Amino acid sequence: MITDKLLKTNPLIIADVGASGGIHPRWEKFTSFYKGILFEPDPREYEQLVKQKDTRILVIGTALSDSKQEISFNLCKRQQVSSAYLPNLKFLKAFPDAERYDVERAIKIKTDCIDSLLKDKEVKYIDFLKVDTQGLELSILKGASHYLNDTIGLQIEIEFVPMYLNQPLFPEVDEYIRTQGFTLFDLQRYYWKRKNSFATGIDKGQLIFCDTLYFKTPESILSAANLSNEKLVRTICIYLVYGYTDLAQVLFNEGDFKKRFDNATYNLINKLIAKQKKWQIIPRFRGKGRLRNILQKITNIFEEHEWYSGSDKNLGNL
Repeated sequence: MITDKLLKTNPLIIADVGASGGIHPRWEKFTSFYKGILFEPDPREYEQLVKQKDTRILVIGTALSDSKQEISFNLCKRQQVSSAYLPNLKFLKAFPDAERYDVERAIKIKTDCIDSLLKDKEVKYIDFLKVDTQGLELSILKGASHYLNDTIGLQIEIEFVPMYLNQPLFPEVDEYIRTQGFTLFDLQRYYWKRKNSFATGIDKGQLIFCDTLYFKTPESILSAANLSNEKLVRTICIYLVYGYTDLAQVLFNEGDFKKRFDNATYNLINKLIAKQKKWQIIPRFRGKGRLRNILQKITNIFEEHEWYSGSDKNLGNL
């Protein structure tokens, strides 16, 4: 595998906050040479993650925020929706299955920030950070400002409506992320339909939340001081994990790779980008747009008509 040759002594470091279920399979599919740092404060899920015993994975049970403090953490009926914020039941009860947000008990937990914890673990950098913490995303990002300086990409779940009481919403979180030098590249949107509204078929419900994808652009990466060859290789790989061959190609073309790398490494990187490119473009013809619309309608018929839905099947291009 080309990626393994490039990353064997220069592994990707992926941090996953709210790591229920473990690290996403996309990383293993891309390369064997990565290190995962998983943060999971829920003791039920933490125990499951530790049992995996993967030497590439570090599991940290500390809850995160922007500082060291003690907070109340609400354990909900469904583990994945547990949060430091109380569920906004008045809003949630307008939709099916609101019972999963019922708080079974609240526990006191101590929090710390990413900057402090990873410094103690002697982690030098994070290439990619994923955060899914049911409302605490902004606080956690503020506690990672040191590591965000070198981070290439982010995947952040952000709400458009207050699923939890007093939580920060999309405009506030997005504004902070942009101040850290990231550019929004994609949204995977999720919609909910209200109770007893299934007769509306494939129509969208209300836009509730999204998974967002942010990157440092090639221009931003190349303008950084003391840019290393190792960082360039990892940046190419992060772009390609999500299918952004255009970003990888621009970085390759404008990053002086021919001078920076030996011929063998240069050719490997070039081959990796070429392998990821897709040439599945259908030429223009009369009626192409109409045919596209017909095929889309046929696709919609086969969609699952649940009360929750998403109009975007993927985050990124893969």
